Amino acid sequence: MLDEIFMGILAGAPLAFGEGDTKARIRNLARWKKPAWWAVAAGILAVAVLAVCLLTNPQRSRFDIRITIPAGSKGGVYYSDEEISPKRGRVTFAVGQDVGDTRISLEPVEVRQENAYDEEPYVTPGMPVEMEAERGAWFKVGIYMDNPGDEDRDVYVTVWPVEVRIASKAETTGAGNFPALDGPGSYDQPE
Repeated sequence: MLDEIFMGILAGAPLAFGEGDTKARIRNLARWKKPAWWAVAAGILAVAVLAVCLLTNPQRSRFDIRITIPAGSKGGVYYSDEEISPKRGRVTFAVGQDVGDTRISLEPVEVRQENAYDEEPYVTPGMPVEMEAERGAWFKVGIYMDNPGDEDRDVYVTVWPVEVRIASKAETTGAGNFPALDGPGSYDQPE
């Protein structure tokens, strides 16, 4: 067999697609027929579905919200820079081992209905808790903690199903653990 291959190449007639016979290749081309319209339509549909599946990202609904606990704090509620908006009428919270047992608080930022959000769930690491919250409203997530250390401490609360946005500095002045923009502790003044 190897002799035939080498002889075909040496004779100046390279093998194409495993065929050595030019007549047979031309006959195969002459017998080719256009695929039926339904086969073309099925192929286009398959490519479109595959493109939608591979070119889109699923929307995220689970987020880790960072809350900074100031150094030397002796307890209290501290709020996140991010604001959350529930996608349904309930929000689920979870904390890690670094947080320990604590209560979660929601501070209304933009709400349509005046509901009491003072029913603060108690959360334990590894055990998510749910809380009712107005769908489409915006809240800051708060956590009760202290930080006797010399450095600020960042803790994370996992929340879902929510949308998240960053609060502007103007909205956060004087609330929770955010420094005021004018006066002592201002962002604009050198230390």
